[in-house]
Amino acid sequence: MFKTTFTETSRSLGIFVPLLNSDTPPCKRVGIGVATSGGVFRFDPFELYENGFISNPNISVMGRVGRGKSAFVKSLLLRSAEYGRSFLVLDPKGEYKEFAQATKAQRVRFELAGEERLDPFLGISSLRDPRVETISTVSEILRAVLKRPLDSSESIVVEEVVDLELAHVSRPSLEHMAILLAEGDRTLGVPNDNVLSRQAIVNVLSVLRRLLWGDLSGLLGTSSTSRDLSQRSVIDLSKLVESELFGVVINLILAQRFRSMRDQKISKGFVVLDEAWSVLESRESASRFKSLFKLARSYGSSNLAVTHRLSDLGSATSGSEKAMDSLSLAADSETFVLYGQPPSEIQRVCEFLGLPKHLGERLPNLPKGVALWSIAGRTYFVRHVLHPLEREIVNTDQAMVASVFHQVSGEN
Repeated sequence: MFKTTFTETSRSLGIFVPLLNSDTPPCKRVGIGVATSGGVFRFDPFELYENGFISNPNISVMGRVGRGKSAFVKSLLLRSAEYGRSFLVLDPKGEYKEFAQATKAQRVRFELAGEERLDPFLGISSLRDPRVETISTVSEILRAVLKRPLDSSESIVVEEVVDLELAHVSRPSLEHMAILLAEGDRTLGVPNDNVLSRQAIVNVLSVLRRLLWGDLSGLLGTSSTSRDLSQRSVIDLSKLVESELFGVVINLILAQRFRSMRDQKISKGFVVLDEAWSVLESRESASRFKSLFKLARSYGSSNLAVTHRLSDLGSATSGSEKAMDSLSLAADSETFVLYGQPPSEIQRVCEFLGLPKHLGERLPNLPKGVALWSIAGRTYFVRHVLHPLEREIVNTDQAMVASVFHQVSGEN
């Protein structure tokens, strides 16, 4: 058993306030750091859900730049992997390369004209009724490129080509659907003399041609590089952030992950939405994540949204559907990890989480690596502790390094 003495400075002691909880969560796995009330602070959302301490495993992490939120997220995944947890990281900034190497995770970099192709239909054929999901997938891709909803004629064309596709092949593909559309009058069950129907076929085919052989090619489709995502995957989206396909690629990846979870191909684990504000700019992505957060328990997933501040997720008073979907990610979280916040956010955070004012007022002055945790209404201040070997992986500085990792991580 390790024995460790902790020394605190007056700067750290300045955050000590009377807390509602002097103990730590009833958790034996995944050391995080040191609770200011004393003792090692451990956190595994799956263990806490199983013992009834929390009712859902979702997590919202917020903090200003440089306060330690990214280091915490990476170390949580790194340490949880030792207990067999899976993870999928959506990385809009391309910051998880070293992390992927250290954890031996599959790292996929999607970009236009890149080496990796994303198969929109991977895993659909294993579903009991693949028709509805195939139609939904094709329609979503078309909406993203057209930047508008499909009209009634285009929707009919999509249904017809999907029905024809599924009647002839076991695994659908965009390439084969494009061939069927090119043969339109002879193959599709739409009126030959209907001008609107013929135009709808042209509209749908033109989008597929752009995706497969035109200016948007080299990203979606089937090829030798099309593959399912592994238990531990990092998706580098940094080359797609400005692309019109950014949102739809995220949705296709999540849909693929859903199917793997439903088929129990993926063990319990994390789905990480880093820089949540950028991903949630897409209305479709916000809606997809809203569904994922609500269905977390049934999928065996702990969904983790990372952002700078609560206001990045929009305002419920704005009335927009996107803002409501984004805020619901936080509303459907039961664990909040709050690193340093600007003073302008304090009232909003306190109202949203029901925090006492005296706790909220501490947030702007929290030292780097110290966070206010709110877990099912119970509040803790926790100093995150890193082992020196983790430092390069999480790309943080020496100020957060301590030699107590073995004690904190609960190693025998």
